[in-house]
Amino acid sequence: MKMTTKKIMGFLLLIAAALALHPAHPAQAAYTGMLGYQKNLKNGFQEIAVYSPADERGYYEVYVDGIYGKTCKNIKATSSDKKIAAVKYSAKSQCFVLTPKKPGTVRLTFSATRKGKTIKCKGTVQTVKFKNPVKKLSINGKNYAKKVKTAHAVVHIKPKEEKVKFQYKLQPGWELESAYGEARKPSYEMGFYRSVKNNKTYNLQKEGELLIWMTLKNAKRGERADICLSLEQ
Repeated sequence: MKMTTKKIMGFLLLIAAALALHPAHPAQAAYTGMLGYQKNLKNGFQEIAVYSPADERGYYEVYVDGIYGKTCKNIKATSSDKKIAAVKYSAKSQCFVLTPKKPGTVRLTFSATRKGKTIKCKGTVQTVKFKNPVKKLSINGKNYAKKVKTAHAVVHIKPKEEKVKFQYKLQPGWELESAYGEARKPSYEMGFYRSVKNNKTYNLQKEGELLIWMTLKNAKRGERADICLSLEQ
């Protein structure tokens, strides 16, 4: 079975849509590309962004209350320290793009004019270095935890066996928010989704292609992480 990038991206979009129905706490910045997670930032905001040098995407899409591309002009964004985090407005996406670069705290200022009036929004973002949330992430006893290097990691696994046992153990302070699996047989374009549990065995021949998606959170550090296991044969 061959897992394509298109299939993985389709699954991630579906999960993102599902998570949109369950917004995170305002103090938690979900690393799925949106700071404040489905919530426009308001004046005086305090957010957390996760930085990882191994992360190729490494940015957040930021939406600010009252500043919308089609209704505003002179849209601007500034960071107090571009070496810690840079911010700019994207006309194409009609949102702000925040790129964390190293641990630290920055003050962000957003401004625009709307119907002749000036809109301003100020707040702080703390950038923290990514820490692996899993001690153990194994398929049939082989631990793949070290392959989790970013806050939205995709781990490709090619087990030789048709039956696979899924096991995980989290680092202190982390807890599992959800774990779902997508199974897709070659004869079907659409797969089916269900909860995936620790220490359970799944049959790849019966299930078809299998993706396991885990959403983790650390309440103390204010972080979230997403891990996708792509089981391929």
